[in-house]
Amino acid sequence: MGGSIGLETTNPIFGAKSLKQTRPSGVGNHGGVIESDYCECSQYRRFWFEWVHYSSAAGITNKVNIYWYKRDKTACATASTIVYNSASNPTTPKTFAANLTPPADARFFKVRLSGATADTDVAGTAYWDGLVYRPESQLPVIGNTLYPAIADTAGWVTGINWDYVYFKEGVPTKMRFSLCGHISTAVWTFQARMKLGTNYSATMTVGGGSGNDKQDIFEVDISNLIGSRAQIILEVNIAGVGSGASGWFTVGSVAGT
Repeated sequence: MGGSIGLETTNPIFGAKSLKQTRPSGVGNHGGVIESDYCECSQYRRFWFEWVHYSSAAGITNKVNIYWYKRDKTACATASTIVYNSASNPTTPKTFAANLTPPADARFFKVRLSGATADTDVAGTAYWDGLVYRPESQLPVIGNTLYPAIADTAGWVTGINWDYVYFKEGVPTKMRFSLCGHISTAVWTFQARMKLGTNYSATMTVGGGSGNDKQDIFEVDISNLIGSRAQIILEVNIAGVGSGASGWFTVGSVAGT
């Protein structure tokens, strides 16, 4: 059947080249399969797998699967885990992440990209880049946001937005974030909360008589997001911050619970 695997060199996501899989219209056509080499793993350490992806046509079907292998590199009893399976894909580059616990007998895994599959008869190209995996404890700090010399502004606004995380079946039902906050003048009030999809954490408040500096752990329920993707957002409420004050919030130590 028709389709091809190639390298995107005209407009790569990173560096000089990105992977691409293309299929023309026609039942049975597909963009093929790209598979990684063996990567080491263990059930004793969860890890994050991240990738950057987009499609020329949102309606093609794209998949990311993790295949598990034993010490001798034969297939595990749990042969694979689906971390992405979508026929509604972004048409500009987006970062995705999946949190994974290897099966008890897994010592290696492979990543398999199936772009522009035969599941839907839509012509298009799937683009992939930035594939990386790291232990859960090494998920990078999402970032921080600084508000110097701002005037009163009512309501919650987006302080930081990370890219999309895909919540596969079997992941924990809550995401836990460490959050640090500071405000220069205690008389003012500065608030922050985490948002995933339409779900919110509790609110952290600094200033307003509650102290200039705070650090705490906050959880967001993600049980209604399993099998879908959502953006991680830090929202801030600066309604109680007067002109001349400054403050910041830092987010890190993301983990499932």
